[in-house]
Amino acid sequence: MSLKIFPSSNAQASREGYSYSGIPKKEEAIIINTIDEIDHKDYVHAIGEIIDPCNIKFVSRIPYNRIGIFLRNQKLVEELCKHNSIIRINNYDVNIFPLLTYALRLIIFNVCPSVSHNFIEKTLVQRGMQLLSPVTFLKEDFNEENYDHILSYKRQVFVSERYVTSVFRKLANSAFECTIMSKDKTPLLDADLNYMD
Repeated sequence: MSLKIFPSSNAQASREGYSYSGIPKKEEAIIINTIDEIDHKDYVHAIGEIIDPCNIKFVSRIPYNRIGIFLRNQKLVEELCKHNSIIRINNYDVNIFPLLTYALRLIIFNVCPSVSHNFIEKTLVQRGMQLLSPVTFLKEDFNEENYDHILSYKRQVFVSERYVTSVFRKLANSAFECTIMSKDKTPLLDADLNYMD
């Protein structure tokens, strides 16, 4: 069930936090992973039903099967992602993320390639982690022609730093290690999204 978020009827409260420069800030944007069966306008209509269409400023398809939507202000992004991080569109559950999310890169070692990404994601979520990206394979360190396509037994996923509680998990009767590769906050922003700078 979606919580509707509309600006306050109080004119002063409604103006607070609004960007009048005309140039949006990255903190005012959300990202939605798209599903082939859903038209991109359906995503915009679904967001408009929650926050009112007048609060949507920009929309575009972006790399990696996503849609980027800039809202009127950062507060709307925070409220939307807090109360409606998953919305239902055409009988599909769709995740909404802020464009800029500070995350930690979690590297998972020694996982047999036959173990699905989906299984790892479910296991991490069940243990209280908030995933901010899908699980992906990492390449093995081959810098030789004809061998650079080979993947390793390592996976990576970005997680919200406040939900990282352990560095070791059991998975499918095999031990796998979870290690935070960097203690620094890393903005979860795909390189191909830099055109939004």
